[in-house]
Amino acid sequence: VKGVVDNTEDEEVKQWIEQLGYIRPKEVQIYTLDRPSAEKGLAKVDKEKLQLIAQRAEKATGISVKVF
Repeated sequence: VKGVVDNTEDEEVKQWIEQLGYIRPKEVQIYTLDRPSAEKGLAKVDKEKLQLIAQRAEKATGISVKVF
């Protein structure tokens, strides 16, 4: 999500990728909000940004990351 909480910034993504490398799942699925959030100030992440995050994670870990 982005807004009052934003987990798409470089540092948050870096930390997430580090954890993926530690956990080593077979595959990861990432997605954004589908409906309005109960928390005001949160917004959807555009698909292009999710694709960039997925590519970055796959390159760093070799783990398949699917964007929905």
